[in-house]
Order: sequence, then C-alpha cells, then structure tokens
Amino acid sequence: MNKSWQLSRRTFLRGTGAMLALPLLDVMAPLARAGKTATALPPVRFATIMCPNGVRPSTWFPTEAGALGVLPAALQPLDAVKKELLVFSGLSNDLCKEAPHHRAIAGFLTGVSPKQGSPYVGISADQFAARRIGQFTRLPSLELGLPETLQKQGDCDGFSCVYTRNIAWNSATTPVPKEINPRNAFDRLFRHLGTSPATGKDELPLATQSQDDKSVLDHVLADAKRLRGKVSEADKHKLDQYLEAVRDVEKRINKIIVPEPQRGSWKPTIPANLLAPRTPQTIQEHLRAMFDLIALAFQTDNTRVATMMMGYGASWNVYPESGVNEQHHTTSHYPDAPGKGDLYTALNRYHASCFAYLIEKLRSIPEGEGTLLDNSMLLFGSELGQGGSHIVHNLPIILAGGAGGALQTGRHIQAPAHTPMANLLVEVLNRMQLGEEVKSFGNSTGGITGLA
Repeated sequence: MNKSWQLSRRTFLRGTGAMLALPLLDVMAPLARAGKTATALPPVRFATIMCPNGVRPSTWFPTEAGALGVLPAALQPLDAVKKELLVFSGLSNDLCKEAPHHRAIAGFLTGVSPKQGSPYVGISADQFAARRIGQFTRLPSLELGLPETLQKQGDCDGFSCVYTRNIAWNSATTPVPKEINPRNAFDRLFRHLGTSPATGKDELPLATQSQDDKSVLDHVLADAKRLRGKVSEADKHKLDQYLEAVRDVEKRINKIIVPEPQRGSWKPTIPANLLAPRTPQTIQEHLRAMFDLIALAFQTDNTRVATMMMGYGASWNVYPESGVNEQHHTTSHYPDAPGKGDLYTALNRYHASCFAYLIEKLRSIPEGEGTLLDNSMLLFGSELGQGGSHIVHNLPIILAGGAGGALQTGRHIQAPAHTPMANLLVEVLNRMQLGEEVKSFGNSTGGITGLA
C-alpha cells in the first residue's frame, strides 16, 4: 500500500442501485502535517431505546448509589456489561401526569407537556442533535420501531393518538415517522438509485429488495475488490468483517415478514396476530435486526442519531421469548397481584436482555483505539416509573457507552427525587459535539453532576 494514499471518511462502495458507507479504516486517518501526526477522533453517537409500560421498581433499581455490584433481578441480563452502564434513579417527567401513557411518551425526549387537541409538544433531543450534526452524515437520523396492533380511536384519553406512537419530534407539531420494516430500513441505509442532478444529494427513490433480488454486496463487489487492493492487511480484515456483517443482517432481514397493523378494541386477551406475530421468525429476531441496523449505521457514520420504539404507549405486544404470554400492558397493571409481579419482572428482564444485545454488538466493533460503544451513548428507558400506578417519577433510565471518554460508567446515579428527565438530556446533548453548549432543554432545571 502507498502510505501517502488517503481515503475520505465519506467514501462509499458504489454500484448500480446500491451504496455502502465504510467503517472507520486506518487509511482514513489524516495525513501527518508539519512533522506532527494527527489523530482522527471518532464522532459520538446517540441512540434512544424506549420501552413502554414502566418497570417493577423493587426488582429494577439498585439499592445503593455508586459502583454497581450485584444487579437486581430485572437487570441481571446486563451483568456482563454492567461496567458500561450508568443506572439512574430519581429522574421524573412530572409535567406528564395526566393521560400518562400518551403524554409521557411524547414528553420522554422533549421535556415538554403535550397539549390536547391538535398535536403540539416540542422538538425532541434526538432531532435537536440531528439539526446540528446531521449535515455531516448521509442520514441526519434514523427512526425505527416494532409493529403494533393499533388502538381504536378514542383510546388516547382525549389526546391525539400520535403522541403515544412517536418519541422523535422534528418540531412542536411534526413527529418523525419511524420505520417498522427492517427491510425498508436496510434499503434506506444501503440501496439507492443515484444522485439528484438538481441538488447533488442522494435524494432519488431507493432501489428496494423487491425490485432487485441481488444482495446489496453483489452490486458493490467490484468496488470492494478495488479497495482491498489498496489498503493494509489490517484494513482488509476490517473491511471483510464489515461486509460479512452486512450480508448476515441482509439474509436475516429477508426472512422477516412484517404484518400489516390491525385495529382492535381494548381487551385483556392476546390478539392472535400478536401471540404468533410472525411465522417462522419471532419478535426477538425483528428486534435484533433493528439493533444490528443501528450498529451498522453508527459504524459507517451513515448517521449519529437513532431512536427505537419497542412499542407504543400502553403496548399490546407479547414477547413469547420472555416466557410471558400475556400482553405487556396488561401484565404491567398488576405488579403486586399473586404471580403477576413475577411476570412483570420477567418482561423487564427480557427487555433488559434486548438492550444487552445492542450493547454487546457495539462493544464487539473496534473503532479507533477503542470500540464503537466507547464512542456512543445508548439511552434505554420507559415513559413510566411503574405501569399499574402510571407514575411518571423515578423513571427506569440507563445510559450505556463512554461518549468518547466523557462518561464514567459502571455506577448507579441517585439523582434528587423528581429531577427532570430533561436534565439528563442536557448532559447527553453536551457530549454530542454540537459545536456550542446546550444550557437548557425542555423543562430542564440544570444538568446532572458526577457523570464524568
């Protein structure tokens, strides 16, 4: 390899109908200038994973502040990655006490109390960040979710039902639609038809898998081969691992059949389409495919901002892999009834295990002198403290990742009771390399001390 040859961070593998961004390679490091070696610092990424219906507090929160020791029952699936975590208690969303499922979902990342009537809330933290750094990536942000049986009109307590279905808001009146089909999300990341002659940007319609039976890798194979001939052995290994990961995700996604949303009345029974939602694949496979896409999007710097909704507010979803064959919402309403509390804990454990999968995925990807997780912040939590009582204080919130060295993890942070959730959002935004300090956001009253 010619050591003076350099590759731009914005280089893509291209082919007809496909475009793959590359992970950070050694050859992308800036050239040494004036006898000094410059270091390419990876960007900080931010993903929010929202899981509705709260938790069973007695089995979720650690009892002592400080270093994480033996984790409570619901957090046990995170034991292998506990050194990567900041577990919070004391955070609240008190401005969303009325109609909590619906208001609290919309207020989760906005720190604003949604109004009744026509949707009106506020910009969410993810979109606030995307506005400032989205120009540096192909996609300003990525919004994902799971399929869900739709509530019938009138089930939103007098509030717009759009509140309960969206955590990402581009403005006070404009939610950002999420993609629930992994194949469509994959196509958005890796398939395209070309560049708009009017703007010079990649804006033309996507070439989808339904239009093209070839693997996306088949389209870029020649370009990949040319690149392999120019880079070091270490970069060849990184490139091969990346392409293998893309192909693995593509194969799994092509097996997932996403059902059309079905409307139904509010019943304490399991809708048949949710008890066996996707045959032969499972809801867990769907979740993992979405998490893999977030990892690939961050690895390739396609975007630095993502959200994932694991369900609407008051979610009806059933998670057979958890061992619980009751609706999530129904189970959350009876945490202290005989036997029901254990079911609620089992669901909380299952969702924690899903989050652990994403953490492990990012931790397995080398980047710079560390890992992709070291350069990310993964916010996991719920809009409610506990589902049955609908409380909006003491929210179950976890922040994973190092934010480029700006977080000291492996601890339980006990914030003063009723600390606004927006205070944590201020801290997250100020670690996102936005170019200027964020002094307030939503209903924040300051920040949270002791995170670094």
